[in-house]
Amino acid sequence: MGSTCTSVADTSLRAGLNGRLRTITETVAAAGMSWTTEYCHDRLGAEAAIGYPKHGDGAPATAARFFRRNGYLTEVQDVRRGVKYLHDASYSPTGAVTTLIRGNGLRNEIARDPQGRPVGFTIWRPDTPDRPPLPPGGCSGEACAPPPNAVNGIWATGEYEYDGVGNIWRIGADQFRYDESSRLTWAWLLGPSGS
Repeated sequence: MGSTCTSVADTSLRAGLNGRLRTITETVAAAGMSWTTEYCHDRLGAEAAIGYPKHGDGAPATAARFFRRNGYLTEVQDVRRGVKYLHDASYSPTGAVTTLIRGNGLRNEIARDPQGRPVGFTIWRPDTPDRPPLPPGGCSGEACAPPPNAVNGIWATGEYEYDGVGNIWRIGADQFRYDESSRLTWAWLLGPSGS
C-alpha cells in the first residue's frame, strides 16, 4: 500500500494599512499538481475575497467577495459565477445577527430580547408572503412563538426562556437544568417545534 505526500505552502503579503495582512496564498501540492487558495483582506484587515481552487496560472473557479456596511457583513457573492451566497444580513444594535437572507431565498430570523440574547429562531421559505415582521428591539411572549403554519415547511425553535443567571431554561418544549456552577445537568428534549 503506497502513500502520497502532500505539501502545503503558505505565503502572505502585508500590504494593508500599517502593515496589516492583505493577501494569504495557500498552495497544496499532491501527485505533481498544485492548487492555490487566495485570501484577500481590505486595508483594515477584514476578509474581502477568497479565490479557490486556482490551478497553475489560471483563474480560480470560485471568486467570492465579501461586502460590508459599517463593518458588518451584508453580502457574499461569487463574482466569477454571478451567484449570491448571502443576499443580505441585518444586525441588532448590539451587533448580533437578526436576519440572514441566503442565496436560495431562505430567510433566517433570530428574535432577540433587550439584552441581545436569542429568544427564537425561524426559517422562512421564499414563497411565504405572510411572514410577520420582527418587532424592533426583539420580542417576548406570543410575538416569539412559532408561526401557526409551521407544519407547512416553515421551521421555528419556539420561544427561548432564561433562568435568573442567564442559562437557557427552555426552548419551545425542550427544558434544561443547571447546577450552581451553571453546568448543564439535565435536559428534556422533545424534538423540533416546527416541521
